[in-house]
Amino acid sequence: MHFQLSTRQTLTLLFILLASTLSAGAEGLEWRPKVFMDNEIFPSYLVAVANAGPSRSDSPYVLGNTNGVVGAYVNSPARNSKAVLSVKIDGVANEQAFEFSLPEGNCTYLLMPNLVWEWDALRKSRQTRPANCRFTYSVNGSPAEQVTQVVDHPSTAPPRSVLAQVEAAK
Repeated sequence: MHFQLSTRQTLTLLFILLASTLSAGAEGLEWRPKVFMDNEIFPSYLVAVANAGPSRSDSPYVLGNTNGVVGAYVNSPARNSKAVLSVKIDGVANEQAFEFSLPEGNCTYLLMPNLVWEWDALRKSRQTRPANCRFTYSVNGSPAEQVTQVVDHPSTAPPRSVLAQVEAAK
């Protein structure tokens, strides 16, 4: 038997699966930071999407700039919750806080902040190196929780996933 899911069904299934993988921190907050593009940040991509401007999702569960490369999956504890997500990436993005309104309770949202980048630092980067990406999250005034994740510092090299596809095509 073969069946195919619609885009909406696929997104719904994805959010259900993500909700089950969220971890509760010391204060009971359920959230998980995410760095997209194989945990790497690429200056050429950032410049391209900066020129295109912020993009929004059709999904009510994806909030912020969908052209972004960092975000967090969060569980909304109640209707009309107020979430604050702060992000700092050493050397390329100073700490910035973003507020999000979570209209529905007991569901998972993807928060995608529209970061202001240090363009000079991105432009000068020529090789990949690790950098700390600090996420701080709070909802409805709860004490903030912080998670630090190591990311590959920007470089002008293409993403590993692209290189792997090129190698596979040979």
